[in-house]
Amino acid sequence: MHNRTLGVMAGLVAVSALMLGACGGGNRNNNNSGGGPSGAPATLSLNAQPSFGVLNQGTGVATTTPFLVTTATPGPAGPIAPNLFANATAGDVHFLEIPFNTNVLASSILSGGAAGLDGIEVRDVNGALVPFFLDETGALDPTNAFPMPGMTPPTVRLYFQAAGQAMGTPTALPNDASFTVNLITSRLKTATGGPFCLLMTNGMCSNPVEVVYGFGTGMDMMALAPAANPSNPLVNAIIPIDQEIRIFFNDNVDFQSLVGINPTTGMANVTQLDPFISTPYPVNNVTTGMMPMTFAGENISVMYTPPAPNVLPPQYGFVLYMPDPFHNPTEIRVRFVDMTMLQPSDIAPLTQNYGIDGAIWAAAGQVAPVNNQGLTLNLPPKLPLPGSDPTGVAALALTLFSANNPLASDTSPNGDGVLGITDRSRNPLMMDFTLNYTMQMGTPIANNPSPPDLILIKNTNTLDGVGAAAVTANSLPGGPLLGLLFPLAQPLNDPTVLGTIRDVEWGAFLNTMSPTNIIQNPPRRLNNASAIASGIDPGVPFPPGGTPENNLLNITMNPFPPPLPPLGVRLYVTDDTGAVRTFDSNTFQPLGSLVGIGNAYGMSRDANNLFVSDFAAGNILRIGLNPAAAGTFHQILATIAVGTAPTAVSVNGDQEDVLCINSGEDSMSVVEISSGLEQERFPVGLGAEHLIATGRMLGNPQGMTLAYQAFVTNTLDNTITVYESDSTNIMVQNGPNGRVVANQGGFSGPLGNIWNFNNVLQGTYVANSTGNTIDHFQMTMFNLQPPPGFPGAPATRTFQVTQVFSTNQITSSPSDVVFDGLGAIGGAPPSVVIGIYPGTGQVATYDSITGVLVGVVQVAGTELYGYFDQ
Repeated sequence: MHNRTLGVMAGLVAVSALMLGACGGGNRNNNNSGGGPSGAPATLSLNAQPSFGVLNQGTGVATTTPFLVTTATPGPAGPIAPNLFANATAGDVHFLEIPFNTNVLASSILSGGAAGLDGIEVRDVNGALVPFFLDETGALDPTNAFPMPGMTPPTVRLYFQAAGQAMGTPTALPNDASFTVNLITSRLKTATGGPFCLLMTNGMCSNPVEVVYGFGTGMDMMALAPAANPSNPLVNAIIPIDQEIRIFFNDNVDFQSLVGINPTTGMANVTQLDPFISTPYPVNNVTTGMMPMTFAGENISVMYTPPAPNVLPPQYGFVLYMPDPFHNPTEIRVRFVDMTMLQPSDIAPLTQNYGIDGAIWAAAGQVAPVNNQGLTLNLPPKLPLPGSDPTGVAALALTLFSANNPLASDTSPNGDGVLGITDRSRNPLMMDFTLNYTMQMGTPIANNPSPPDLILIKNTNTLDGVGAAAVTANSLPGGPLLGLLFPLAQPLNDPTVLGTIRDVEWGAFLNTMSPTNIIQNPPRRLNNASAIASGIDPGVPFPPGGTPENNLLNITMNPFPPPLPPLGVRLYVTDDTGAVRTFDSNTFQPLGSLVGIGNAYGMSRDANNLFVSDFAAGNILRIGLNPAAAGTFHQILATIAVGTAPTAVSVNGDQEDVLCINSGEDSMSVVEISSGLEQERFPVGLGAEHLIATGRMLGNPQGMTLAYQAFVTNTLDNTITVYESDSTNIMVQNGPNGRVVANQGGFSGPLGNIWNFNNVLQGTYVANSTGNTIDHFQMTMFNLQPPPGFPGAPATRTFQVTQVFSTNQITSSPSDVVFDGLGAIGGAPPSVVIGIYPGTGQVATYDSITGVLVGVVQVAGTELYGYFDQ
């Protein structure tokens, strides 16, 4: 991660940045969202498309040419032309002109210093930064003088910096060269600090698309290629929580070259009304036989093999679409749909009467397509693939056809002989790109998702990120682990957004196929290190910047359809202001704060409720989490009195009870969720810091406790308090409210801990904050007390540390730990123990089976929060 300071120089601000593109774009109707000081807009948006500018320094004459957004007509018509501009002549220098709706904060465009935080970036064909500067003094163009220091006018000019010359010396771009300009949503701000937002929905920023403009000078000499970065498998921001595959290219794509020309009709395989979404193709759209061919002349094949006994029904199909052909023509998506969902009036020729969200068209100044009734079109609904069960594996293979593929077809309306997928200048893809993808169901444990491929890291008042998706097993079950952790872009790196963070919790995933919104975990991505090195990315929703790192492919897939807005996962954060702040977990844009909470501290949740401890009031608040439940969403539904100064909170895995530490009296409260009442209060040790409750023990009812346990880390007296709940098997010894079954010593400043949900015997991984180990502490032996009047030994519980994780590669102490189970419960599935070491700013990954260190990555912070990629 890079921390950057603003370097302000008279007359210019220079640029050098790490590309992490943007979600968002232009919305000319978003000029008054929320209002700002003195009537200024509260959000930043585009007022029109960018322009390419040429300034002749001899004459002082500047000319601009807007970027092209003219749409194609469905059928065998030409696509949007490429944004190609004339090469420079003598005395010319180049600039980009971007019209915003209000004054822009200059430091949000260019932060100065090292790479990493600039709001606008220009990249060349190799992904290298192209330096530019802002015309602050007006020396080059007096009409563009800054209205005041640190503030640009609404129309921003970016002049390209001449290499090897004094700062602020303009230059022309090279002849016959290709570039992209990236507007990074999470960084650009208005002069008053408002965010950059392409689209508004119900008064809130939705930003469903990214802003990546491709352009070039002279002739387009760049070959088309899918994005793939084998050296640094970063992941992208807006990965949908449904089954879609997102494919990024290095240049603007000719959509028709992808969807193809139907050999029977001679027409492009696009819908009647929208040229940027295809007609549906059957899954497994390549025939078998002597001469394989695609179903309807498209230059893509999709082959899906569900695990037995599932069979793929004939109505399963997929469509291809370009979510934003105007602001980000480098992205294509594959969406699985029901092929039988046809409008009666659209049967001939075969097509679906669907299109892309009209807001995207409006943001580009275009007229959105409408259906036969004059209504704005929407994307077709998704159809869940028959995915795997906990023991099965589903395989998907997707191939993009190049000019050298025997199945590739010429998709030009002029028959120019260029085969396969091309860019908008008809430069072809020269090599096939094949994506092999497998998925497997994870462990269905509530509130302990498997796997937490994305890990947020608390760092005072910012949240960083680490990805664990590249860590995978080379054989199942129990094979050794491969892969590494890798740092992700900071999702919440603005220290003014949050105070000192207290706790983080993810909202519930709501399955809209179920009327009760049953939570289930998504499939596990089983890509190994070599697959990731080939460009296959398991896919997690990061980083928030939007555009992938240069040459990056992103995919996502789930066995469930997505929640409709505003359903889905949110991120909740408490800080030392006592607020519960809400963020969109895909974009990490702030959505506001929950109301009515005095001094929020810890959080935990079940499927429908968020439980928040009110530190000052001595209460636990139950808050509705289901956006579809009218009158309850984000409302306080119950106030439950507990002990003094409650802090850490944990819901047990079966969602029956919520437990909290009362730090003011060294106790733990057990609250029954159904009744909303504190059942009993139990003593814990000194300096209780963290709490994790497990699910109930599984197995033979005659030989198991059938109880759940909770582990409290007592940092000051170096002990762990173990609570065990009631159950039908142990009512005699534990009573109706459970009991404390152990106060185990021998730890060294135990701090953060997590439940080991892969083991039938309850246990926890605990970080020793004044030692150098992460200990696996669990119940290793127990016996049940006989009923009254029957002979037998009294109930016993034996706990011990069964495994120790440490490495001489790290010299500091761990403060927190998360657990990533890569497989289903049972047997010896491979799994990952991940710890954070604040003293040296490191995060380490261990194989939980062998104890071997898998890898170390540098990311500063103190606490970890696992998130699964749904």
